Order: sequence, then structure tokens, then C-alpha cells
Amino acid sequence: SLDAATATTMNCDANGITGTIPASLGTFTLLEELILSANELRRTIPDELGDLTRLTKLRLDGNALTGTIPLLLGELTKLKNLWLHTNILTGTVPRCLGKLTDIQPSGGQLALSSNSLGGCVAKCIDYCSGGTLTASPCSITEGGTNTGITGVCADDCLLPCDATWAPT
Repeated sequence: SLDAATATTMNCDANGITGTIPASLGTFTLLEELILSANELRRTIPDELGDLTRLTKLRLDGNALTGTIPLLLGELTKLKNLWLHTNILTGTVPRCLGKLTDIQPSGGQLALSSNSLGGCVAKCIDYCSGGTLTASPCSITEGGTNTGITGVCADDCLLPCDATWAPT
């Protein structure tokens, strides 16, 4: 069993886990890697994962997660890899993911492809705005997925993450 007070890695890749991601994972504040990929997890990503401020790797890919990408994931500024691809996520790519500045220099990746995301990707997500949304370090529309994504927009990156941006 894992101790929430001391665990730094939780790797449950392809373990046949079903159900939801428990909000109580947010109490594992020393976690640096949380890997729950290739399981049968459903429902939304709990906001409490935003409390895991030491995370460098978050892999929730290959499940059946629904809902939007939690804004609080943008507060996990030590993340080098954020893999949410191959789920059923909807909504837009939050501009606060632009705070994840360790992704590109570390050789990491923001992987959001194979969901049902739409809208534009904020220019402040610098590692995505430099060209393609289809390849590392920013895989959003790879393989023709997330067809609702309209490209990179000149979003006002100074707005709070939860503010709605409208071009003038």
C-alpha cells in the first residue's frame, strides 16, 4: 500500500483499474509521477489533482475520462509531461496550461489528441504556438483528432485562466 505522506511515484499503468479517479489522490502531495494510463477510468478529472504541485509527470491517457481539462492543472508548474490523450475530454485547451513552461525545455510533451476538444489554443502556450499542433512537444490535433480545434489564437494571456476571451 502507498503512504500519502511519503509516496513520490504511483504507477498503475495498464492495471485494469475501473471506476473514477479518487479525489483523495490530492492528499499525496509528495507525488512526482502519477501514472494511471491505459485503464478503464471514467468521469471527470478531479480538481484535487491540482494540489499535487510536485508532479513532473501526469499520465491519464487511454481511459474514458470525460468533462473538461481542470484549470488547476495549469498550477502544476513542475510538469514536464501532461498526457491526457485518448479520452473523451471536451471543452477548450485552458490558457493556463501556458504556465507549464518546463514541458518544452525538458523534452516533455503536452499530449491532448484523440479527445473532443475545440476552440483555439492560446498563443501563451508557447510550446504549441511555434507551428504545429500535431507533433511533440504539443500533440493536440495529431491524427486528425480534436477536429473542433481551430488553430492558435492571439488569446489575451494576461487574463485569469477561467476568464472568457473574445477577440475585439
